Amino acid sequence: MKGAFMKILHTSDLHLASPLTARLTGEKLRTRRGELSLLFERVSEEAVYRGARVMIIAGALFDTERISQRERSRIFETVEKYPELDFLYLPGNHEGETLTAGREELPENLKIFGKKWTYFDYGTVRIGGRSELSSDMFESFEGDTERKNIAVLHGAVSERSSEETVGLRDAAGRGIDYLALG
Repeated sequence: MKGAFMKILHTSDLHLASPLTARLTGEKLRTRRGELSLLFERVSEEAVYRGARVMIIAGALFDTERISQRERSRIFETVEKYPELDFLYLPGNHEGETLTAGREELPENLKIFGKKWTYFDYGTVRIGGRSELSSDMFESFEGDTERKNIAVLHGAVSERSSEETVGLRDAAGRGIDYLALG
């Protein structure tokens, strides 16, 4: 494992397609919505520019389950534009299966974590994630002692895990080198 090096970009809570109606109005609202619609492409561009092999999206890519076909298409166009970058997507509590709904084939470089632990291996790195939280979720985490292990989850941080929280005490001692949280 000595000398092994891989760049990973970790992002979360982009909240694309957010209505933004809580604090903004008029021109500021239109400007901010325009910025949000370009955000995913800009983050992806930066990942490629920096030489990342993987971009982890740890939940809340969207702010709602209701997104336009245009917004969904923009995401897929960006993913397809950068085939050298794997997009590891963990659906968060806001979007469910919104991104993939009605689409039979996904780009080869878009990989989605399931409700239970799903793993993707990259040489000396194993990345495991799950979209469903539970009090005993870390008991079934399958780290690899020969690799660096990353766990991807979306939820509030606490001491103990639950259906809404990621317990740091529960994660300790499980061979996890990095918690990629959203």
